[in-house]
Amino acid sequence: MMSSGQGGVFAFTSNAEKFAFGADLARFIAESRPQLFTYNVSGCVRLPAEQKEKQKILRHVKQELFSLAILGSLELLRDHQVTPRWTFDNIKDTTNGPKTEGWAQEVFLGLQDTPLFTWLSSGAVILEPKFASPGSHFLSEVADFISYCSAREFQKAVTSQTTELPTKLLGWGNYAAVTGDGSVDSARSEGLPLKQFYGVRPRS
Repeated sequence: MMSSGQGGVFAFTSNAEKFAFGADLARFIAESRPQLFTYNVSGCVRLPAEQKEKQKILRHVKQELFSLAILGSLELLRDHQVTPRWTFDNIKDTTNGPKTEGWAQEVFLGLQDTPLFTWLSSGAVILEPKFASPGSHFLSEVADFISYCSAREFQKAVTSQTTELPTKLLGWGNYAAVTGDGSVDSARSEGLPLKQFYGVRPRS
């Protein structure tokens, strides 16, 4: 949506047009509930200037958020007697065929061996996540859009600005976060609960 290289009906001529389209899409997502279940996971970390240490921290955060996405969505879905089938976008280039994200596979297999995972599974057979080419399924685009709105709202809030796409437009969804002290918090909320998770309020 934000790319300037789109054509056809997505050849927006201004940011105002892009955000107007985004607001319509957000309202469509809200109207698709409760049939559309969403679970958004976020975290925030201060990065050091040193590149090697920065990459180490980012790798750790990526693994932590992936674990939270797996365990949190597993718990919510099994509470409703639904068995998840996870499909994530590849990070690697898939031009020459499908790829497996080895780091994610290792994280999942590690979780699978824990008593917590067994308990949350409630006796169901839980398959390993699949990885697909980015944009290959419309639901991955919906997930990207929700994450974009959440990240932009956080960025605008901490810089005392107003977001163009308030997450409240998305309706009621499930949110989780790794908070400042390293603990996990979660909520079913009409929009990202910024105050609860990060101690900041969106500007209106």
